[in-house]
Parts: sequence; structure tokens; C-alpha cells
Amino acid sequence: MKRILPLAILATVIACQTPQTRAPTYSPVTREHAGYCVQVCRNLGMQMTAMVVIMSSAGCVCQPARGAPSAPAPGAAAAASGAAIAAATAAAAMEAEAQRRRGAAAQQQLK
Repeated sequence: MKRILPLAILATVIACQTPQTRAPTYSPVTREHAGYCVQVCRNLGMQMTAMVVIMSSAGCVCQPARGAPSAPAPGAAAAASGAAIAAATAAAAMEAEAQRRRGAAAQQQLK
């Protein structure tokens, strides 16, 4: 019984450890991203007209190929890509903040 109590306390302390949040990492956008965008647009029967870069994420802007009817709003694809990346970044920041708060609350409970 004397050996079980210290092991139970040790197991409880280890189980209550909070996960450590790491800082986000950013990778550079390279020329290969543009080649990928060209291929994506071609697969859709369109042509790449621009590339949107926000933080370390790249988005493709495709428009109908020449001779096809023009798109109603040429900048709509860029705006939608930027909004999607911004939403993903905001969601990641909110999750990191929630993890930080859970960790702080767990630390308070241990005191």
C-alpha cells in the first residue's frame, strides 16, 4: 500500500501535465507554388491570372481561358482565397488561445 500511493500521485501529476503550445512556423512561398497554380487552373479549363500570398499560404486565381465568357467579377476568386486563409489563421489563433487558457486553468487547479 505504501508503494501504491506514491505511484498513484506520480501518475496523477503526469496525467495533469498540460500540452505545450508551439509557435507557428512559416515556410517561404517558392516558384514551385506558381507552377502548381498553373496546373490547377489548366485542370479546370482556365488560365492562372494571379497568385495570392498571405503569410506562408498561397492561393491560385484562375479565370476562364481566352475565348470563353468572362467571369462576372475578376477579383472575386482572390477575395475568396484571402478570406479563406484569413479565417483559417483566425481559427488557429483562437485554438491556441483556448489551449493557453486551459493550461492556465489547469495550473491554477494544481496550486
